[in-house]
Amino acid sequence: MAQEIFIPTEGVSTHLEARNVINSNANDAEVRIANLESRLDLEPHNINSSYGEGETFYFGGSSYRVDDGATLNVGESPTTNPEKVTILDNAGIDGKTVLNGTAVPTTEGVDGDFYIKTDTSEIYGPKTGGAWGAATSLIGADGADGADGADGATGAAGADGADGADNATLDSVTTNGATTNNDVNLGKITTGNNTAVGGNAIAIGGINNAASGVSSEVLGGDGSTASGQGSTVVGGSGHTNSGNWSASVGGLNQTITSVRGGILAGFDNTLQHNDSTMLNCVNRTSVATKTLHTDNLYLFGGFTMPTGATNGYVLTTDANGVGTWQAAAGGPAGPSGTVLSGTTANATPTEIFVDGTSPNRVDVATGSTITFSALVAARSATESAGYKIEGVIKNDAGTAEIVGVVVKTIFAEEDIAWDATVTAANNAITFLVTGDSVDSVSWEVTLNKIEAT
Repeated sequence: MAQEIFIPTEGVSTHLEARNVINSNANDAEVRIANLESRLDLEPHNINSSYGEGETFYFGGSSYRVDDGATLNVGESPTTNPEKVTILDNAGIDGKTVLNGTAVPTTEGVDGDFYIKTDTSEIYGPKTGGAWGAATSLIGADGADGADGADGATGAAGADGADGADNATLDSVTTNGATTNNDVNLGKITTGNNTAVGGNAIAIGGINNAASGVSSEVLGGDGSTASGQGSTVVGGSGHTNSGNWSASVGGLNQTITSVRGGILAGFDNTLQHNDSTMLNCVNRTSVATKTLHTDNLYLFGGFTMPTGATNGYVLTTDANGVGTWQAAAGGPAGPSGTVLSGTTANATPTEIFVDGTSPNRVDVATGSTITFSALVAARSATESAGYKIEGVIKNDAGTAEIVGVVVKTIFAEEDIAWDATVTAANNAITFLVTGDSVDSVSWEVTLNKIEAT
């Protein structure tokens, strides 16, 4: 006799209750199977239910479909009424497999299979002719950025910062001894009824002054304005300084429009040229850049102008008053006792110049006649020579020429290749000296002359 086994069921605590539950479940299963058989018609007997067009059913081990426009009634079957149904092929084609791994596939799978390489997210297949072919990435291109999310809620207020330093003040004392405080704000300092609107500007002392340029300053005085960048007004009255980096000191009603200029004292002057200065002028306007302008000049310590200076030269001006150093005697001609010097190292005639410096010559001015006498000395390491050359030279219409014959006296000449001559080339008393190709010869000339104009 079979032994009954008690199988506890949820909510059942006694053997009898469990048996009743099992019997009840068995009865229910028999009913379900009977209903299923009536639908599936597992045996080839007549149909117990009717089927409309397009419906499918299983009969005698095969699947059928009711043809369009037909109805398979109760009692009919594919056997009795084959004209109403079409048998369906129950055998499906072989399924395909999706393989996976981390190695590149070679012999895995059969044709039609797919292979996912999991470490690189690539798929191979379908396998065709025994070959997997190239992989295709499963990772698509980056999608477009999504719309910005809504603003988050406002965060809690932060802790209060530390207190800042107290504002600085500038203490000053008035004439009656009372103490006042003048605020120092944004790098600008003002006192009284002055104004300083330029960045880092200062207007202190005096009255009715204005420092409107960046980094400008007005110190004392009254009614003055410094509007140029870095401009300065010190004292005085009624100054207008619009030039950048310029300064006006003292005086009255001075105007500066140029850069890097300055006016010192005087009144009613205008400086309009860059890098120039006006010194104690009255009612003047500047005329040139890089120039000192003044009405009168008195020098306690003497005068020095090194540009173009030469021993014995005099200061001469042109029609515009521009002075330069020139040879004496009213112009280009050199003074009596003028020294010319030079050196030769070959047998080529070579010009020598005043003080040995080219192109300094003893010029012959237009409209003049000069009688000259020159002593010439020459020396090499072992040889010497001495000459005296005298003659007359004139310049009638802008071209100098020798008058008559130049007389040369040879005092000594140890090397007959040496020589000294005078020409009128370059509208000057021009000295040409000739040495030899072996020695370095030094030449010195002292020229004396007298001139008629």
